[in-house]
Amino acid sequence: MPEAVSRPNVRRMLTEKPALRDRIERAKAQNSSGGTIFDVEHERVRNVVLKLARGHCAYELNEPRREEPDSVMVLPYSALTTAQVDHFEAVPGGPISVWPEVGSRAFQRLIIADDAYHMGWLTVQHGRYRFLVQSEGSTISASFSAAIYPARSSGGKQTVARQFR
Repeated sequence: MPEAVSRPNVRRMLTEKPALRDRIERAKAQNSSGGTIFDVEHERVRNVVLKLARGHCAYELNEPRREEPDSVMVLPYSALTTAQVDHFEAVPGGPISVWPEVGSRAFQRLIIADDAYHMGWLTVQHGRYRFLVQSEGSTISASFSAAIYPARSSGGKQTVARQFR
């Protein structure tokens, strides 16, 4: 399996950690149309998503959030309906009614033009990871799209998540 992975660091990790490789192989299956699917460990995925969302809230907005969120949603991008994709891609809340804290990353992103920042979304690695964090009153939302298995030829968007407070 490691030889089929295009990313060198991931390939190395799978080569060096046979237990991880075996765990992934055990989770692998085929769907009715012959495509590869994985039986994910939902609680572990939720924990990773929650850590990412909390990190983005703290770093971008200077708003640490340790309490349990109102909701966490994790879905394969390909499983979303057109309406769900439109909702996910839309910037929540429309135009900014309250500006972020002066000096925060979110404030800097509002006033500095950057190719990585588009319509509220910040692209960290094109085709692999992007996120959007927005604060509207006491509600903070963190959304991100991550390519979990970029070696597959599915266009990169694999997992989406949104957290609301």
